[in-house]
Amino acid sequence: MSDHVDAIRDYVLATHPNAKFELLWPLDVNDPATRQLNRYINLPTEWETKVGSGSDTFLIEGFQFAGIDRNLDKVRWMVGYPFEVLSWPRSGCSHVMGLFNAGWPWERDYLVGRRSRVPVVKIWAYDHLCLYGRGVPIPSEDRFHRI
Repeated sequence: MSDHVDAIRDYVLATHPNAKFELLWPLDVNDPATRQLNRYINLPTEWETKVGSGSDTFLIEGFQFAGIDRNLDKVRWMVGYPFEVLSWPRSGCSHVMGLFNAGWPWERDYLVGRRSRVPVVKIWAYDHLCLYGRGVPIPSEDRFHRI
């Protein structure tokens, strides 16, 4: 896997030297606890750190955790995986969350991503934002104290 991606990256950089590369990692289908072979094949050791990976950023996703399992604890674990389990700097990580079915807890999924302090939370897919009439603007946390 690593050699194949390296060859593609080398080809692209030969014609577009300023190109940036992002590693998209779907943790739900590569969970080391339940999908050990997938994890071993799909995430070469070199990709566990930014240095040597050839990628500029690490984009993590796990649509099953929020959308199917409705498990925000798994979402929290997934968002932190690149910088808490692997050795990527938090500043080089981002999270993509889904907006697929009508029951998707997208607001909570979004806030879990923001609370993790990753620099970017991406939303997939805009057409579903419109199709399901999701609330806009994006949710924020109101934090206040009474004294």
